[in-house]
Amino acid sequence: MKGSYYEITYKELLKLQGNKNYILIDIRPKYEYEKNHIQGALSVPEYELINSFNRLNINKTYIFICQRGKNSKDVANTLMKYGFHTLNLYKGMEAVDEYEEEKN
Repeated sequence: MKGSYYEITYKELLKLQGNKNYILIDIRPKYEYEKNHIQGALSVPEYELINSFNRLNINKTYIFICQRGKNSKDVANTLMKYGFHTLNLYKGMEAVDEYEEEKN
């Protein structure tokens, strides 16, 4: 089975929120997630996810989030190789901060 990988912007992510085919996973450590996170995102730190990715539903598309977009990109690419459909939030939580600053 062939997976897929794409990067998306925060504005694109906002359009996907609420769609049950997409699952947001924040891979940052729990203490970072607790400080600030995207509404609806699940907290699954990177080390936990790598050890338990076989529990993920291959029929869903996963959107991965980290602080700057690099670690989540690595996770998304790895899971894509196992047949998962993955998206990475470009620039991670920094993109969220930039979006909020532009709004104000």
